[in-house]
Amino acid sequence: MSRLRVLPSSKLNSRKISELNLMFKVLMRSPTGIIGLILTISFIMIGIIGPYVAPYDPILIDFSKMDKLRLLPPSLDHPFGTDEFGRDIFSRVLSGARVSLLAAIVVLSISIPIGLALGLIAGYYGGIVDEVIMRITDIFLAFPGLVLAIAFSAAFKPGIWSAILAVSL
Repeated sequence: MSRLRVLPSSKLNSRKISELNLMFKVLMRSPTGIIGLILTISFIMIGIIGPYVAPYDPILIDFSKMDKLRLLPPSLDHPFGTDEFGRDIFSRVLSGARVSLLAAIVVLSISIPIGLALGLIAGYYGGIVDEVIMRITDIFLAFPGLVLAIAFSAAFKPGIWSAILAVSL
């Protein structure tokens, strides 16, 4: 009869920690990995705190000062300059990061379960079901993603949520 040895939970936790340490060490050896990690953390931080530290209102149009503020080049007051309505572009970038972050989270939350479910169905049943799912996937991959997203968003009413749904499908 064979014996089964069960590890205590403390050893299981130490194994998980050592795997995380190994992953972290491998990441730290790669310069591109470090740069990607820094950029990702920076983008997330800008998305979270950006709208609170923006020097100007990103949406407000001051019609009384619009002629003076219109299309200014970068300066100390406006680090990225101003747009045609006199709005500060730096403030708009800080606020736009939050929308981009939200869109990425929603797109991943929709796309991953759909892809996982289709992959599981194709793998479990195989045969004709697998072939049909793969041919439908090939049809979607034959078109550029942006063109497909534009076609999907044209079917829905305009807005950020329609764009997010179109990108995730």
